[in-house]
Amino acid sequence: MFEAVEVPEIFKPFITNVKINVFEIAWLSDEQIGKFKSDFRIVADYFAQKRKTGMYTGTKDEIRHVEALLQLLFVMEKDDRFEQAYVEEKRKGGIRNMCDVIDHYLKIGEEKGVLIGLEKGRDEGEAKTIYALFASGMSPEEIAARLKKDVADVKAAIQKYSMA
Repeated sequence: MFEAVEVPEIFKPFITNVKINVFEIAWLSDEQIGKFKSDFRIVADYFAQKRKTGMYTGTKDEIRHVEALLQLLFVMEKDDRFEQAYVEEKRKGGIRNMCDVIDHYLKIGEEKGVLIGLEKGRDEGEAKTIYALFASGMSPEEIAARLKKDVADVKAAIQKYSMA
């Protein structure tokens, strides 16, 4: 630590000289993220996806420590929908994975008139959201049901965004 921070000699006896490794989690490679075995893999994947695309598509990997993971995302993102999703789902039986979180995130966002941080009705925002859900493995029919949209409109949005 003394190499990184200037500490007056008088204070050095009172400070532990510790080496600290700092990692920029959002900049880890997919291979590095895949090596994590705990829920931290989900957190690292979340921040890496947000850095790369500005969106998060979710994963079906089981979350072991739901409350801790959602509280961390709540604090880091300053978005109370993570906490609200946990509270609401806790009453109904529990969140199993990030796809469940996204379901609640979308529901809460729709109730607030916001869809994944974009104002409802903005074509680009909706197309981006639809495409992200499609890229995460959802079928156009599942997306249409979840977002209460016509399947043809969902397919058109997927087509539009994939060509952009």
